[in-house]
Amino acid sequence: MPKDDLPRELVGRGRGTSSSVPPRPTPPPPLGSASSLFPRRRNVGLISNHFPLCLEPVGPISPPDPDPDHRPYVSRFSNTYTLYCQVQAYPVPTYRWFKVSEDENQTAVELGRYVRQVGGTLVIINAKVEHSGKYLCAVENAVGIRGIDIELTVTAPLKAQVEPKVQTVEFGQPATFTCSYQGNPVKSLTWLKDGIPLDHKEAVLRIGTVGHADKGMYQCFVRNDQESAQGTAELRLEEECVPQLAGLPLRSPGKSTELASLTLNG
Repeated sequence: MPKDDLPRELVGRGRGTSSSVPPRPTPPPPLGSASSLFPRRRNVGLISNHFPLCLEPVGPISPPDPDPDHRPYVSRFSNTYTLYCQVQAYPVPTYRWFKVSEDENQTAVELGRYVRQVGGTLVIINAKVEHSGKYLCAVENAVGIRGIDIELTVTAPLKAQVEPKVQTVEFGQPATFTCSYQGNPVKSLTWLKDGIPLDHKEAVLRIGTVGHADKGMYQCFVRNDQESAQGTAELRLEEECVPQLAGLPLRSPGKSTELASLTLNG
């Protein structure tokens, strides 16, 4: 068969010749895979008008702050709290977690059986109220480091009680009530006397000199956005009464005297 009569797809398949059929293009990886986030190529092309393509940069960059759609957040399942801190950066960054104290001191989070880290995610199992507070997620690669704050609040049911429950005080003496409470978070503490709010926000209520107006029922309320709890106590007044006779004070009697009678026989 003459060469001109061969099917077109077989032309050029002889030794030493190259095929005229162009190679089949490799389909792009599915959106969301690791290779689509950091592909090993430097060309930039328009793939879609709706989905951005993240390519390996020409030069290294610092880890960026999370974008508004991917800010750090906390999720809860039962008593397990998960703190998420994920960013996209190149080179691939490392993550470290720190607990920030009230005076801004940073202490590395100690990992163990109940506190685990997977990538940029921190998981606290059987979390307690003491785990509440500010955490710092430090994201670092070869060219820079960024710190991201995240607040954790471990909730617990509120309880309150006032001690002593019943207090009896003499007129003019001091009295003290203490409101003991548990739970988290506690956003406010208030006192009431006979249902009327007092201008006092501390857990210890002191009365310097007890008078008639101070006796009654006292209540301590602790509250947050979801619930409240209260404790109740009573203040009684022990008054000293000095008996009076016709407006005159009583005098102490003198010594006792024995009377004797004499009978005269005539």
